[in-house]
Amino acid sequence: MLSRVMRNGVVEARRPTCRTPSSVTDTFRLSAIQNHAHFIDYVINGRPLLEMVREIEYPLWVEDAKKRLGTHPDPDYRYDPPESTAESMAGQWTPRSRDHLLAPSRFLLGEVDFTDPEFEDAPRGRGVPLYSGGSAAGSIDPFCCKIEVNDATVRWSKFWCFHRPKWDYKLGPFVFERASYEQGLRQSVGSVELRWLSIYGLGAL
Repeated sequence: MLSRVMRNGVVEARRPTCRTPSSVTDTFRLSAIQNHAHFIDYVINGRPLLEMVREIEYPLWVEDAKKRLGTHPDPDYRYDPPESTAESMAGQWTPRSRDHLLAPSRFLLGEVDFTDPEFEDAPRGRGVPLYSGGSAAGSIDPFCCKIEVNDATVRWSKFWCFHRPKWDYKLGPFVFERASYEQGLRQSVGSVELRWLSIYGLGAL
């Protein structure tokens, strides 16, 4: 819509200045994972999401491993130290490929194609399966979040782990400006180094 202003006695039409919505608090881009460029991670406020997830999961895995000590039916069973379990398990999610994330895909706009074999087993109603678990692609034990889109913003919230549904990730909500967010879906920028991550059993990066 055009606004009209008086200048030197002449009425001029002026387009309103575009402003970032006041609710926007976060930045977003996609970056390839070093040595596995086909896979992409989500960089939020300058940090890879997988790095944030690993940071949160590490103490949760330590506590989980401690609870399992002494529960094996074999009394001679040798348990790994809880810290070793956490080191090998925290943040070990399989990222999505660029084919599923980059435009024209609408996956990161909250529109998941559940007819795609990659997602046909993903739980409905739990949001977008950002990562899959285990050592295989697809929707095995996914890590999800709710993605809500309106004309001005994209909001990520309610991060949820399929195999540990009671874990509280304390992530977000993240709110992005929709225009810049969608621009970020057109290409991946740079790369992120996640040395601890193992993809498809290929070992740490």
